[in-house]
Amino acid sequence: MVFNDIIANQDRIGAMEQFLATDSDLNIKETEDIKRYKELYKQLVIELSSPFEELARIEEMIVQLRCLEMMPKEIKFYMSREYVYARTLFYRSNMEIKDIRVMVGRLDEFEEPFEILVEYPEFRMLAENKLRDAILKEIKSSESIINFHSENLAVSE
Repeated sequence: MVFNDIIANQDRIGAMEQFLATDSDLNIKETEDIKRYKELYKQLVIELSSPFEELARIEEMIVQLRCLEMMPKEIKFYMSREYVYARTLFYRSNMEIKDIRVMVGRLDEFEEPFEILVEYPEFRMLAENKLRDAILKEIKSSESIINFHSENLAVSE
C-alpha cells in the first residue's frame, strides 16, 4: 500500500517520521541547514497530513473490499479443541494479524469428521456466510471512520 506506509499508526512509525530520524540513525550531525529544512518539512507534513490520512483510510477500505471479493477462494479451516474455525485474508491497519477468523461451530454439531466436513459445499457456504458477516461488520466500521469531503459512499451488501 502507498499511503498506509506513509502515515504512522499505533504499531509503527510512518515513513515521514522515519525520514526525519535518518540523521540520528546514521550518526549524521544536524547542521543548521539540515535543521532548517527539516523544520520546513515538519510544518508541511503537519499541513498536508490530513489528506494523506484520508487517503490511507480509503486505501485500507479498498484493500478490505478486495479481501471480501477474494474470500470464497481464500478460506482456510482449522480446529481448536472441539470447535471448527474459518479464516481468510483481511487487512486492518491497527491489527498485526492480517486475517479475520470466525467460529463455524462445534465439531459434534456435524456428522462428519473434520477432514470430510470442510469439503462439503453446505459447510463451506456456512463458513463463507459467517466470514462475510464478520468482514462486512469490519468494513462498516472502517467506512464510518472515513470522512469524505464531497459525498458519502455506502458499501453494498
